[in-house]
Amino acid sequence: MAAKKVFALDLGTNSIKCLSLANQNNHYVVERLAISPLPPAEIDKSNPLKHKEIYVQTIRKTIKEAKLSNIKNVIFSISGDFVVIRFIAFQKMDRAELNQAIINEAEQYIPFNINDVVISADIVAASNKNDSSKMDIIMAAGKKFVIQQYLEIIESAGLNPYAVDTDVSALSNLYRVIKPYKESDDIVALINIGAFNTVLILFDKDQPVFSRDIGLGGDNITKIIENDFSCGLLNAETFKKKYAKIKPEIAKKSLLDLDIITAKPKPQIIPKIPIPSSRLKPIIKPEPAVIKETEPVKEIKVQEQESKKPLILTPSPPPPPQKIDGDFKHLVSDIAAETKSEPKAIDDIFIKIGRIKKPPSIEGGSGKIVDIKNIKEEEIVADIGIVLSLLLPQIINDITRSMNYYESQNKGRKITRMFITGGSSNIEGLFEFLSQRLGIPVERLNIKDFFLIKNNGDSDKYTGIISSLPVALGIGLRALEG
Repeated sequence: MAAKKVFALDLGTNSIKCLSLANQNNHYVVERLAISPLPPAEIDKSNPLKHKEIYVQTIRKTIKEAKLSNIKNVIFSISGDFVVIRFIAFQKMDRAELNQAIINEAEQYIPFNINDVVISADIVAASNKNDSSKMDIIMAAGKKFVIQQYLEIIESAGLNPYAVDTDVSALSNLYRVIKPYKESDDIVALINIGAFNTVLILFDKDQPVFSRDIGLGGDNITKIIENDFSCGLLNAETFKKKYAKIKPEIAKKSLLDLDIITAKPKPQIIPKIPIPSSRLKPIIKPEPAVIKETEPVKEIKVQEQESKKPLILTPSPPPPPQKIDGDFKHLVSDIAAETKSEPKAIDDIFIKIGRIKKPPSIEGGSGKIVDIKNIKEEEIVADIGIVLSLLLPQIINDITRSMNYYESQNKGRKITRMFITGGSSNIEGLFEFLSQRLGIPVERLNIKDFFLIKNNGDSDKYTGIISSLPVALGIGLRALEG
């Protein structure tokens, strides 16, 4: 039976991306691709229904541009504070036994009420390296309330939500296709710096063994710039892309002593830039990053609990053999909760919830927008320097803490290399800066050599930004299997 036609939908905070992949002569080809910016508004990923009309209209526009209107099945991914990823060692068992074991034992690994989440699991490795009697699994749990909202949004756009993925598994699939590591590497880190958050995944060769979400991304920089100059989010994003640069020589110096952009010693007083004192607060005392940290691999003892109703877990088909090896497949979350109405047919993953009547505001910023012609370039440069010098240490601290945590739980293992990707990873000098700070080689994940954009003859439009599509491409690999 032919595989169903499915395409990937990446629902971001500042854009929506959709694409479809094809496997042609052992190469991945992007046949259809479109990216549509979302209106400059405060998109809350934990409560997407607030922005339902914005999402629905932008999804329809993106699909039309990509010429995918004839395909209704979509796979989308979720990430953020409402998703938990755990890597666990189980005694070897078949999939039916694994499904029941997950249901019986998941509560001890999930910081949410077990009745409020959707749980799914997949096998990462059929045999644990330290104990051949066990296998390694990846377990994902997402809050039902948020997933239900995304399902309603996608259905309202006239689409059929075929499956739910996670950013961690999408990025892992992409990594396993590219295989950027060297045989001499021990543990390799992959960092995806997006607009909404930063995702860190550690790999033992091509097997994911650890992940963490860091609640900081490119939008944090953009929003502070907009706050400081009241220039609107679109202008703030332009300023960030144009002026956010890190001089290589500062990597060896203290961030507290040097201006991160000019690499010159900082003056004793704050540069005279037009920032009201009330707006300095989020810069001087930024909110701590919201993070989730995985636990070390533990053994689960399966206990029989007849009172618990099993969830319906749908295993995914194996990935393309010429590109992805091993037992790791794809996480697909299914909802099988009891509701007042009957669930829909496909995998029981749909739950209808109430609709909102009033669309959210789409104002582009914190208030009245000033004339950007009155903003001097040196003021913008100084402001972005302050923002980067305060936000980057937070990200580096979270990355370092995660790496140290993993190494402390796995004696003798070391992170020896790092790859970076994501739409917010294009700050000039960032790779050299991270390499100096972390003490390991840092490189860009080479995506462009593995994915060819045809896009119905319109390849030039998107070729230059393919490295900014890691999550969408990872979802596309899952969708390719139908």
